[in-house]
Amino acid sequence: WRLRGGGGPASVRPLMKEVLVIGHRNPDPDAICSAIGYAEFKRRTGLPQAQAARCGDTNERIDFILRTFGVAPPRFVADVAPRVCDVMARNVLSVPPDATATEALTLMDKANVRVLPILDAERRCRALVSVFKASQFFFPATGRAFDSRRVIGSLRGLTRTLQARMICAFEPDREDDLILMIGAMRSASFAERLQSYPPEKLLVLVGDRVDIQELAVQARVRALVVTGGLAVTDEIIHEARRNEVSLIISPFDTATTAMLSRAAVPVRHVQDEHFLAFHQDERLSRVRDVAANSAFPAFPVLDDEQRVVGILTKSQFLKPPERALIL
Repeated sequence: WRLRGGGGPASVRPLMKEVLVIGHRNPDPDAICSAIGYAEFKRRTGLPQAQAARCGDTNERIDFILRTFGVAPPRFVADVAPRVCDVMARNVLSVPPDATATEALTLMDKANVRVLPILDAERRCRALVSVFKASQFFFPATGRAFDSRRVIGSLRGLTRTLQARMICAFEPDREDDLILMIGAMRSASFAERLQSYPPEKLLVLVGDRVDIQELAVQARVRALVVTGGLAVTDEIIHEARRNEVSLIISPFDTATTAMLSRAAVPVRHVQDEHFLAFHQDERLSRVRDVAANSAFPAFPVLDDEQRVVGILTKSQFLKPPERALIL
């Protein structure tokens, strides 16, 4: 709404975030001074969020009066149309680019949200990660069953996701695209299956079957994960180090470990690089239709430096701005 000025005091709700005391659109000294005085009166009588404002430029007479009494000019407000910054959520939950999908999904579950921005060190949005996008990775379409065995990420990220113990590791921060193999068969069958894949591409999960552990270590697989928090013999540890096989102890059973291993994927592999963002000073009326027609449930809100200062969801378009006027 454009400010028209004039009139007597309007009723205001006491819990408003912002209450502007404002006069004429083309203010004279009377309008400026009365706004300053009445805002001070309201603050002293129980409305601390009241502040003087003006919707036009000052002139020489106004400037002389303000200088004489040492009072700053009221805040300039061109209009009070609801803007993105009036309704956005300012407490921005986010993840860094090196976060795993597990960390992102855990945060979304705790906060009951469906999407998070991926922010760099300067709080600039690199992409979004959403429950929907992650589900496409964890549950590949029919005909892409092999993708359900892909484990993408670093061994350090895998260890963090599994809440595991790293016995020995070689290049733990290197990102790999591995094939998940579970040693739940006879040793002869496992040895035959090992021949089907490059050993440096294999992530082998097994319990306390020493024969399977020995075969995996001798084949020089990329990593061997022993599940169930089970102990590993000194001989296996020695052979793993000698053959440069990374060895990890997972506290979870084999089925859970297999599921969580896939969730160790860095968020950049399940992110939406194309997203909508709005400037904090954009009018809600201008972005409403764009947001409504978008598939995204939430939108980063940016400042002049392109840094994320808030998050706007579709439901927040229904939230009334917490602002009132005293004319």
